[in-house]
Amino acid sequence: MRGKVVGKKMEDIDDSSLNYEQVKAIASGNPMILEKFKVDMEVNRLKDLKKQYNGTIYRLQDNLTKILPRDIERLV
Repeated sequence: MRGKVVGKKMEDIDDSSLNYEQVKAIASGNPMILEKFKVDMEVNRLKDLKKQYNGTIYRLQDNLTKILPRDIERLV
């Protein structure tokens, strides 16, 4: 509810297993399907990074415009 992005990352510990897209690419004989899957994964990763970046920017802007002036006023 606070707009925080919680990134979840999972890595495959066994490189010998194939995922659906790899099996599909092998079965179809079209390596472009696997390349598309890799590009889609990279796009999703970059979108997640952008959300995290924007969340940080908004939090810092709030600190600058709301919290810091209040703290300065309280301390003066």
